[in-house]
Amino acid sequence: MRMVVVASALLVLGCGKDEGIDDGTGSGSGSGGGSGSGGDGDTFDCEEDSDCSAWEICEAEACVDGDRNNSVDEAEALLWDDASSGFINPAEDVDYFTFTAEGGEYVRIDVQHDSSEGNTVLVLRNPAGKVHAFVDDHPTGGGVSTYDSVLYTYLDEAGTWSVSVEDVGSYYGGGDAYGSSSFSYEVRLTEWSRHTEESDSSEDPSVTVEIDSTNTWYSVGALIEEAGDSDWVQLVLNVDDVQLLAAGVVDLDGSSLSPLGRIYDGDGNVLSQKAELGPDGYALYPFLERGTYLFELTDADGEGASDAWTYAFFLASDANTAYVDESESNDEQDWANTVTMTETESDGGNAYSYGNQFGSIDAAEDVDWFKVSVDYDEAWLILCLTSSPDGSLVAPDIAIVDSTGEILGEVEGNELTDPTAAIDDVVVDQGTYWFRVSGGVDSQGVPGEWYRFTTYAATFEPSSYSCP
Repeated sequence: MRMVVVASALLVLGCGKDEGIDDGTGSGSGSGGGSGSGGDGDTFDCEEDSDCSAWEICEAEACVDGDRNNSVDEAEALLWDDASSGFINPAEDVDYFTFTAEGGEYVRIDVQHDSSEGNTVLVLRNPAGKVHAFVDDHPTGGGVSTYDSVLYTYLDEAGTWSVSVEDVGSYYGGGDAYGSSSFSYEVRLTEWSRHTEESDSSEDPSVTVEIDSTNTWYSVGALIEEAGDSDWVQLVLNVDDVQLLAAGVVDLDGSSLSPLGRIYDGDGNVLSQKAELGPDGYALYPFLERGTYLFELTDADGEGASDAWTYAFFLASDANTAYVDESESNDEQDWANTVTMTETESDGGNAYSYGNQFGSIDAAEDVDWFKVSVDYDEAWLILCLTSSPDGSLVAPDIAIVDSTGEILGEVEGNELTDPTAAIDDVVVDQGTYWFRVSGGVDSQGVPGEWYRFTTYAATFEPSSYSCP
């Protein structure tokens, strides 16, 4: 169960801007040379498309909503490092563009528009017509503030590639497609210069990324062409006290790579690692100071191929401010850290409180203790911990204990589940209760063994709740 609570208990992936995109570049007018009909549905006599408005074409001497690039055979040319404009009009309209590639290019294709109701989807097809990449919003699965959709990919063969632009309702179906004379857009094709090289190593990374600001995506392309190869990125963090996120491309249908990503500190310790980076989520480390770090990208199966590509996206954010850092030593119940609780209420007006905590397994088989005060006569006490799904190297066990030492609930951590461990069936009276977080026999006390948890005390039985 996951209870929808306050934003401070949630990590929002992808709510940033993408570097290299200028705000305010506009959506492109796409205007034609005629006098126009002045709105959807109006018609007048015409001889050619230029006699009509930009969102119309001339059919049987009448201007009607539409355009001429509704299939690959009718596609307009999309030039490298240039933009083309168009309209999604009427509803269900799909516009096609084509460009020629030599093969081996890293590219970004993005769409901007000013429509308050439109939401574009970008689809890239290879020279054989097979879908190579798809995106709705950002390739990490979240959104960005500077444009509507952006697609990062690697072109693994030469030939003529095609791009289609349409409304999200048209792409998914269901009768919710949107189109309008006001739904103008601009699509741009750019060759992406920042990518790794096959000859790099951990001692000599081929790419350095200077992370100078928060909430900005920094993007690096990568190709794992040889079996057993790893590509390396040096990350220079120029901001303090941030959470560092490493994400990947969610849609990798056009790639044979099984991406495995790792974040290292300056001493070579793994801070976070994620198999299937992108399709299965992201890797993060919640608390980092400014300094130099490393990122490794490889194939989880040790394979490599000419189409084994992806992109790594790096984001520094202040999302860690929602979590209080653990204070050692708290290895005994009497030394427990106090979890600060914030009181609020549900949409239905029922009171509950919540607290967020970060901790580390800083020694082999470490046990950490925390305590929380419940101020309600009767409350549902929930403890929800996440670690390995976000890249941690440990999956701790958790327990809730009362003042007599009785265990009210306990769960073994599971690295394959999200959340890692959760207890949500404990009902308590007013008083103080303790949480025990245990690293387990396999824990080693290395820097990558960390966890985050959220706890709730609710005056009602919640139907769902939110975990870290």
